[in-house]
Amino acid sequence: MSTTVTVGTSDFRHALTATKVHAGADPESLSLHRIRVVLDTENVVVSATDMYTAGVAIASVLEHDDGPGHYPCTVDVAPGDIANILRIFKAGKEKDDSPEYELRLTVTPEHLTVTDSSGMVDGHSFQVPRLPTDGGALCTIPGMLARMRASELTALTDMSVAGEFLSRFAAASTAYGETLEIESRSANRALSVSCGDSFLGAVMPRRLSDEDRIERREWSAAWDRRLPAIVAAADGERIAEHARVEIVDLDAEEIGGDREMFLHAVDLVVSAQFGSPSMLQRKLRIGFAKAGRLLELMEQAGIVGPADGSKARDVLVPADRAAELLEELRKRGGEQ
Repeated sequence: MSTTVTVGTSDFRHALTATKVHAGADPESLSLHRIRVVLDTENVVVSATDMYTAGVAIASVLEHDDGPGHYPCTVDVAPGDIANILRIFKAGKEKDDSPEYELRLTVTPEHLTVTDSSGMVDGHSFQVPRLPTDGGALCTIPGMLARMRASELTALTDMSVAGEFLSRFAAASTAYGETLEIESRSANRALSVSCGDSFLGAVMPRRLSDEDRIERREWSAAWDRRLPAIVAAADGERIAEHARVEIVDLDAEEIGGDREMFLHAVDLVVSAQFGSPSMLQRKLRIGFAKAGRLLELMEQAGIVGPADGSKARDVLVPADRAAELLEELRKRGGEQ
């Protein structure tokens, strides 16, 4: 008896890539040194864990056989065999939602066979042995993730997580081209990590002893002492850089004959460090077009940055230089 499904090559590769990094690295730990592949009629579900992190990913099933009692079909595969599957079966760039490259997965009592079924005739085929399945950790991961997702979000307080563990989730982010969403849920100490609509995982924080917590409070206090000097040095460099910005002369015709309104607008924007047309509208009681023109003139003068959609413009001159800037603009306008 065999079970067969067809999946998109890219979809299956993404699922394997995102999850294999979570498998236990120790070959002696047989229940963890494996990747689980579960074939069903809608999805192929791939999962792995070493009990510190876990990953579950799905690949959509394009076709499946209709034999009775075949689904779900669970296959455990060694990490080295998964690496070979990824090495052998490559996928080109897909043009649309219908994958151009496909793989046929066939499960028998002894083997998993992966076959390139993209063309009129089959391409490469690779057969790997099935590992004996057990009722160990891999059976508990889906239920744990389901309970986490069903529970309430909680505030993410101070937690200690090994950088190595967090870095494993970069594989999912790279595979799917999406950012990671990290959440704390009430059902479990572990953090929920998701990536797009095809990957879900978890990472377990470290348990801190009282000594660890004292040490971390000391580290935090040390940074509180250091930061003022670091900020002051950065601000000093920023001020020095802005001091080198050339203020472009703007004649009365460009300003529309109302230099005082322009200077008032400059004072408002630099003092508030907020280059927004709506703010100028409210403060100066002018129309949107006029406020936008004033900001364009400030951009020409090197006072604010370029427009970025509906966002407020970056202010390039620090607030404590407002008086100096206004004096310089007045001198350039011929005022004494």
